[in-house]
Amino acid sequence: MSLQDMTAQAFAGSTVEIEPGWGQGRATFGGVVGALLVARMRGMLTEPIPLRTVSVLFVAPVAPGPARIEASVLRAGSSATLVRAELIQDEKVAASAQAAFGRDRQSVVVVDAEARAPFPAAPDAEGVQRIPFIEGLTPDFIAKVDLRPTSGAMPYSGASEPDMGGWMRLDETVSDYQPEHLLAAIDAWPVAITPMLPSPAPASTLSWTVDVIEPPAPDAGADYWRYQVRTDEAGDGYGHCRSLVWSADGRLVATSQQTLTVFG
Repeated sequence: MSLQDMTAQAFAGSTVEIEPGWGQGRATFGGVVGALLVARMRGMLTEPIPLRTVSVLFVAPVAPGPARIEASVLRAGSSATLVRAELIQDEKVAASAQAAFGRDRQSVVVVDAEARAPFPAAPDAEGVQRIPFIEGLTPDFIAKVDLRPTSGAMPYSGASEPDMGGWMRLDETVSDYQPEHLLAAIDAWPVAITPMLPSPAPASTLSWTVDVIEPPAPDAGADYWRYQVRTDEAGDGYGHCRSLVWSADGRLVATSQQTLTVFG
């Protein structure tokens, strides 16, 4: 079952089958979990409304197999609709999310992202080597995601700086590309502080917020996206990072903020 099949299930109803092969250690990686929650919340809308922001709290590991996503509309206003959802396995909440969907509104306030968040220079994606899938060494989902680093160090290399960036896309060409599919690609990057670790150690996302500035076009399934992450602070087993996502032609399309946990 493809990611598009899984998100289509979640969009259509509360029952979803989580396919094996998307693992990150003992859990399904967070990008898929977030994508399923967003798809279910979009399915609760009575008409298409752009996703503006979503916050996900990872409560427990999500395993392959059946899951239930319970969602409800908190408020449907003239401009914004607020929705929440919980992914449940074995009758326990494994992840929860809240999202705001909002129609465009007229405003005198316009801030151009080009100067404030300039597109980082990098070689074309086709000229950069992708992170290879190595069974038993890299997470399972790396076989399904095309990540091509252009800056920063690799995880567990004992680097002095944590920041990294590069190109990304799903290997699967999604025919109806939606914000949830972009979320899955964004979260595929290594946990931002792992380059500073001298050897492998458990690290994961505790909470994750994505703001969608420009929704992806439905035909963007084969496109590369540019990603850059910066860690603002880390200590006492936690880290806090922000990332920016641009389209291949340099438009800022999303921002992401994560609270991380690390045991090393």
